[in-house]
Amino acid sequence: MKKNKLLLGLYALIFATVIWGCSDLDRVGNASLEFDGDYATALLNANVEIGDIVGELDSTTTVELDSDGLLHLIYRGDFTQRSTDDVFASIPQFPIVLTDTFFSFPYAAPNGMILEFVRLKSATITYGVQSNFTEDITLEIELPEVLNPNNGETYKHYSSIPYDGEAPSNGAGVLDLAGWELHPDAGEIHIRYTALLPDGTRVELDNFFLLFQNFKASYLQGFLGQEVYDLPRDTIVIDFFDRWIDGTVVFAEPTINVQVENSFGLPVRSISNVMNIWNKDGSIVPVVSTELQDGVDFAYPTLSEVGESKSTFFNLNNTNSNIVDLFSNRPIAVDYDLDALGNPDNDQSIVGFATDSSFFSVFVFVDFPMIATTNHFTIRTDIETDELGEDYEFADYITLKIISENNIPVDLGLQMYFEDENGVAMDSLFDLPLSSLLPEQAIIKSAGIDAAGYSNSTTYNEIEIEVPREKFSAFSRMKNLGLITVLDNPDDAVVRFFETDDVTIKVGVKAGISN
Repeated sequence: MKKNKLLLGLYALIFATVIWGCSDLDRVGNASLEFDGDYATALLNANVEIGDIVGELDSTTTVELDSDGLLHLIYRGDFTQRSTDDVFASIPQFPIVLTDTFFSFPYAAPNGMILEFVRLKSATITYGVQSNFTEDITLEIELPEVLNPNNGETYKHYSSIPYDGEAPSNGAGVLDLAGWELHPDAGEIHIRYTALLPDGTRVELDNFFLLFQNFKASYLQGFLGQEVYDLPRDTIVIDFFDRWIDGTVVFAEPTINVQVENSFGLPVRSISNVMNIWNKDGSIVPVVSTELQDGVDFAYPTLSEVGESKSTFFNLNNTNSNIVDLFSNRPIAVDYDLDALGNPDNDQSIVGFATDSSFFSVFVFVDFPMIATTNHFTIRTDIETDELGEDYEFADYITLKIISENNIPVDLGLQMYFEDENGVAMDSLFDLPLSSLLPEQAIIKSAGIDAAGYSNSTTYNEIEIEVPREKFSAFSRMKNLGLITVLDNPDDAVVRFFETDDVTIKVGVKAGISN
């Protein structure tokens, strides 16, 4: 029983050491290890890939490969899309009282647009009229600026106002303009009505009013106004540094990427209201870039490309912004607020268009290609453990033997803190400050690295660690294992991490009682 408890505790220690909160237990098996003379047990055979070291990923974060096999850590923002209904308001509902048989009124297109024509998706004009004549009335209503898109004929509506023996007589109806085209005449719309008595005499009617309702367009063409299209503010959370406690990692080629898809037929330019980096130390630093300051023009389809969309992609990188310096300061989030300005130069000679299915979408993401320099980059992982018991008093020596084959281009050093249920450290495996773990405890040496930063050869490591007798008590009573992992590039080289980079680790333990 005592020997079983001892091995259980040692297994927990080795599990924490090798996996450091990232690897998969399914890869654990028996190692082939030998110690000379003493009782020995093989505990672990694990393979840890570089993706395991990156850490757990949420739904907005992925690890992706480029065509060369280089790993990219991608943090995504929300997908934002604006449709025609968001950009162009419907023609508001309004009433008109006719004071003449030919009546004109100004048509104020929404958003300052100067329209050549509008193809109506829905539109109704409800009318009501009174006649004080004691005869039947034949009524024709004509809208000269509303044309049939197939033959160009103007819209006409026919009805009658029958005399029912009492004056005034009332008439009412609805004009359905769906599918027709509205061609405003120099910013005006005209309405003509003809009221005829049975003998053909033209007359004027009393109390003639119209109510314009539900005007929505399926297609607009003309100068579509200068308008700011508001996009929601968003924050991209970067959790890479959640477990960071010391040292630095400098990514050589990080980018903030903006991808735009536009099917509106008009010029659109980006507006940057906010683009800040939030850092782990609480500081908030703005991203500085000419692309943000001047704005980026989005591609757009021409009149001959109605129904198509155009893509625009731009990024903030180490040549046009200060993000390399910003991302070296342990960022935890990117806070951004980007809007879009339609017809930014207010050029009214540009004939644009929009359909009822037009949209533009904006997608922002942060890309960390795994090309970096680590300088004692130190992370912490907390692993909850059961109390291991006091049976370690019956063993007076424990030796851990670690054999590794490393294809990852960094040195790895480890420290373990044995903590109680309150998270208070009772002891540690090594009596060393974190700054001295490497090179003094470089348990796993870096793979071979070529001039371009690629790992080009496997490094074989074999090391034995004596666990001091005075540390057995703290180890057996720990409730939490505070695991510290230090990563360091040899000679401060810039290295590249690939999908195939991994480390295979075999761990064994020998423990016993001296004669």
